[in-house]
Amino acid sequence: MGKTIEKMTVKDVITSDVFREEVQRQMRIEEQSQTDAIVRIGRLNRTPLDRLRERGDFRVERIIELYTAIISKTLLGYSAAERTYINNLCLLAMRRTLQRLEEKEKK
Repeated sequence: MGKTIEKMTVKDVITSDVFREEVQRQMRIEEQSQTDAIVRIGRLNRTPLDRLRERGDFRVERIIELYTAIISKTLLGYSAAERTYINNLCLLAMRRTLQRLEEKEKK
C-alpha cells in the first residue's frame, strides 16, 4: 500500500488486497457456521446467505461491490436483512483488515 493507516481512506482499505482476503475469510466462516448448524439442527429457514447464493451474489468481488453501494447508500433491490448481513460481514472484515495493517505498520 505505502500509506499509513491514518492517511488511508475507506476506499483505500476496501480496495486493498488485505480487505479482499478478510472478506473471503469471513465468507468461509459464515458458510462453515451454516453447515455446522445444519448438521446439528437439521433444516434451517432461509437466511440472507441463502438468498445471496441464489442471486449469485455470494462471491468476494460482488460482496465488496454491494458493501460499497451500502455505505454510499445507493443499493436498491435488497432486503434490510440482506443489507445488514453484508454490512456486518464486511465490518468484521474491515476490523480485521485494520488490525492486520496496523500490525504490519508496527514491524
